[in-house]
Amino acid sequence: MRGGRVENNLGKTTSSSFNRDSNLDLSVLGSLAKHKTSMLANYTTEAAKIIALLVNNNDSGGDVDIVVASDKEVKISPVREAFQAVFGKATVTGVAAQSISVATQPVGFESGINAAKERISSTRASGKLHKMQPILAVENFIVEVVEDKWYDTGVLLLHDPVRELSLHVFTQLTPVPASVVSVAQADTPDDYPLRSSGLSVTVGSLMGNNLQIAEDGEIKVRISLG
Repeated sequence: MRGGRVENNLGKTTSSSFNRDSNLDLSVLGSLAKHKTSMLANYTTEAAKIIALLVNNNDSGGDVDIVVASDKEVKISPVREAFQAVFGKATVTGVAAQSISVATQPVGFESGINAAKERISSTRASGKLHKMQPILAVENFIVEVVEDKWYDTGVLLLHDPVRELSLHVFTQLTPVPASVVSVAQADTPDDYPLRSSGLSVTVGSLMGNNLQIAEDGEIKVRISLG
């Protein structure tokens, strides 16, 4: 297998080669890219159901109103589905939130949890919600379980002042080809200020439509920096 190139939308090409002996399985990569969103949504829904059941056990009555610390429907919909499945009726909305001190692609459980906490703090600091509003953050991250065995997983973190609950649940692990992680690592500058918590390029941006194979067999990964 030939090396690869990473091209950004500014027209600049940087070298970021796949290891010739890395055994990158393109069929697996393509399958993961195609089904990644639906798989993660299903895993998020199942994890959110666990949190909803725990909330239900501590519920003192009244309407269930949950705010997700994100404005992305791919994170909001699974939470809404889970809470409505448990409670029958639940209001689940989203608010844009940021994680400032954690890398764009968190690596490891600690980074994932810290990013989720920051999203909740960011949402509360926005002043858009009342101080007792239950907030749930969904944060995906990658983790190396053993050497060169990488997985994508997520943490759902709930802070509920009304019921005095602070809960976190992890989603199911999804395999990620080590070669994709290697490209993300190679494309993360050494001076990236958040390098200690992860990478500047997400594995998701290196999968799906960003993966292209030229006629000469060269792998190109197009990364949108916008």
